[in-house]
Amino acid sequence: MKGTLTIDCGHTKGVKPEDTITLEEAERLYGEDFNEHIAALKEVKILLTENQKVALASFIYNNGVQAFKNSSICKKLNVGDIKGTADVFDKYIKANNSTTGKLEPSQGLTNRRKREKELFLTPDK
Repeated sequence: MKGTLTIDCGHTKGVKPEDTITLEEAERLYGEDFNEHIAALKEVKILLTENQKVALASFIYNNGVQAFKNSSICKKLNVGDIKGTADVFDKYIKANNSTTGKLEPSQGLTNRRKREKELFLTPDK
């Protein structure tokens, strides 16, 4: 989301423009955020590969836990539609354009979703 203040690796809760943090604080915040986002995978009712978990964790970290719970990605996963799930990554490529105020395709999100989709479909080694 454009306009959302972040610190370190994307932490958003309680961030103010003047905030600075130490490396130790950054690591702690990242760990807390990571655990919260990984916990959202409990919504998935099918067995996931490690690559699928990592791809989904990236998606959740970028979109948020609630957005994941309500997403078509989560819904398709829960009915076992792996191919359909992978295809849905392609739909989450829009960001708010700060100039127009409209949701528009973002090259950065397009690139990110492509990598997540590829990882999601890559068998574990």
